[in-house]
Amino acid sequence: MVKGEDIAWSKLKIEMDNADADPVICLPSNQDSSSPCTYDEDDSQHWSVNESVTIKEGDNGVCSGPDADIGGCKININIILTNPDEDDIILDEITVTVQ
Repeated sequence: MVKGEDIAWSKLKIEMDNADADPVICLPSNQDSSSPCTYDEDDSQHWSVNESVTIKEGDNGVCSGPDADIGGCKININIILTNPDEDDIILDEITVTVQ
């Protein structure tokens, strides 16, 4: 994160999807390492400015459709702030090519 206010890890949701699969919710790697995707949290209670988050795919891989055979596929990653009393807020949408 490069700007903004600290976000409690408990309010952070990371969603990954591509055209060949249903969206998946990434879980903290200390909760479920068998998830289709995970991310690493640090020991603090918050994701703070100037901290990065590493997102990892699970054992099945995120590119499994026809695009995987021709150089990779585009993955959309949504960084979402959850709020049980209101609608979720998408903080950022990132598109990457995975090979």
